[in-house]
Amino acid sequence: RDYKLAQELSQATGYKLVSPKESDNYAAGYKDWFIKKFNRPGFTIEIGEKNGNKFLPSKNLNQYWHNTRTIFLTLSANI
Repeated sequence: RDYKLAQELSQATGYKLVSPKESDNYAAGYKDWFIKKFNRPGFTIEIGEKNGNKFLPSKNLNQYWHNTRTIFLTLSANI
């Protein structure tokens, strides 16, 4: 179930799927807790710039929405 949804998200967004082992190399935390606690799929969606800035400039919000709206549409179709 989770892998199928991950494939659909990957196809909709162009994001590359990574294995659980690769994912552990990046980070772990809230998503992993959610999956274990609720036995539901969990995904971390990264948005923003790759410059390490922790804040999203409000002037770019329309761009972020445009780039990620397919994620929400894909997820809502699978609820």
